[in-house]
Amino acid sequence: TYDFSRLERNFCKVAGLYQGQPRILTILKENEGVTLSELSPLCAIGMPSLSVSVRNLQKSGLIRKEGTGKNQKLFLTDTGRQRALAFHQEIDAFYRDFLEHLGPEASEQMNQSFQQFDSYVKDFNKHYEAAHGWSKS
Repeated sequence: TYDFSRLERNFCKVAGLYQGQPRILTILKENEGVTLSELSPLCAIGMPSLSVSVRNLQKSGLIRKEGTGKNQKLFLTDTGRQRALAFHQEIDAFYRDFLEHLGPEASEQMNQSFQQFDSYVKDFNKHYEAAHGWSKS
C-alpha cells in the first residue's frame, strides 16, 4: 500500500497536483457544469472536504465557477484540463510498461481477472449495503 501511495504521489508531482485533486478533476472533466452538491456523491467526498478542495483548486486556477449561490456550476480551466491529462498520461504509461513486461498472454489473463474482480466488488457492495440497510431504493 505504501509503494502504491508513493506512486500516486509521484504521478501527482509530475502533473503539478496534490493527492486527491486528480479524482476531482477527472470526475469534473466528465461532468462539467455540475454544482458542488452534485459533485459530492460523484467523488464520494463529503461536502465540507469537497468545498475546501474546490476552493483550493479554484485558487490554483484549475477550476472556475460560474453563477451565484448554490447554483454555481463548476468547470475545468485549460490548466486544470492539462494537469488532469498529464496525470492520466503518467498512469497510462505505467500500465502500458507493466503490461509489456508481462507479455500478451499474462496481460490478457490479468485483464480478465480485473474484470471479474470489478464485477465481484460491485455485486458485493450491493449485497453488503442491502444487508446493512444502506441501499438506496
